[in-house]
Amino acid sequence: MSGLTMQWRGVWDSATPYKPGDTVFYGGNSYTSILSGTSKQPDTNPTYWDIMGIPNMPGPAGPQGPKGDPGPAVRNPQGAMQAFAGVLHAFVVMVDPHEQIWVSYKREGGWSVWEKVTKLPWI
Repeated sequence: MSGLTMQWRGVWDSATPYKPGDTVFYGGNSYTSILSGTSKQPDTNPTYWDIMGIPNMPGPAGPQGPKGDPGPAVRNPQGAMQAFAGVLHAFVVMVDPHEQIWVSYKREGGWSVWEKVTKLPWI
């Protein structure tokens, strides 16, 4: 493509006639026309189009953006460990959209089914 002047033409359009040097964007990549043609899709017609750069390679990470506002408090789920009578149990607490409290315990045989409680037993 020595001596070829590139002309940016935007997003590739199958109805547009392109001439050598026309440069388009298609499928996440930029291509430069090397032969005149119409309806020659850039990614499948390397005789008509030369890809610019390495296809679909991510660029470097941008700078860190400003810190955002804090989101809403998360109440579901909460996990913890609690000792009962010298035996360590794991439990999960969930508060559903109706403000009902549900608890599941880790026991020797596995997790219990969700139990609805009105008060957390360790409080």
